[in-house]
Amino acid sequence: MEALVLFGQALLTAITGAWIGIGVIENIRYPKVNGDLVTMVMRMDRVREERPEIYADVKGNRIESPAVHAWAYRAIIAFELLATALLLLGALMLLGAALG
Repeated sequence: MEALVLFGQALLTAITGAWIGIGVIENIRYPKVNGDLVTMVMRMDRVREERPEIYADVKGNRIESPAVHAWAYRAIIAFELLATALLLLGALMLLGAALG
């Protein structure tokens, strides 16, 4: 029974790692898609458009630098890649534990 639980955990961990891995691949292949979203968040575009009363108070926190936006996007991809690697390693270790 314990081996079955470990197999299940390995499968779920591998699926999560694969899902994040797909995100990494897509972020590398099509950086404009999510890169633009990171830029919009850092510039606080939506807050300015949808909540101008709040934007007046927090507009000093926005980051306008394209270089910082690009750095942040690369950092996000690096952490996604690290998470993918660790999840897949964990899945392999769980599989190893299941197999004894």
